[in-house]
Amino acid sequence: MSEFDFLGFNFQRITGLIKGTSYIKIQASKKSQTKLKNKLRAIVKHRTSNTLGVLINKVNQVLRRGWKHYFGGIGYPRAIFFRINGFVVDRFYRWHRRLSQRRSKYLSRGAYEKLRQAGLEYLPTTR
Repeated sequence: MSEFDFLGFNFQRITGLIKGTSYIKIQASKKSQTKLKNKLRAIVKHRTSNTLGVLINKVNQVLRRGWKHYFGGIGYPRAIFFRINGFVVDRFYRWHRRLSQRRSKYLSRGAYEKLRQAGLEYLPTTR
């Protein structure tokens, strides 16, 4: 099984379930995912004075403009988008937990939905 990275994508030849068939799996490369995670870490730092609304606007710009349009139209982005969405929720949860020494009750349960209501746009995990 050969694979290579080109323009942020990873191309991989996969053997199919039917004997003798194969297809090319196209998805975002590990390097692209790492760069996105580092960019999100820089935005949603736990030691920042920005409010939740400002952070959500900045994250939405990166996810919509950068990732959704570039990696969403080609290949199989669903699994990677799902992991990135989980990473974003985890960053916001950690940011909110560090605001006070008391336990965070706002994002403890249902953080995914509460962030959606606050305006966060997730990467699509369905076609």
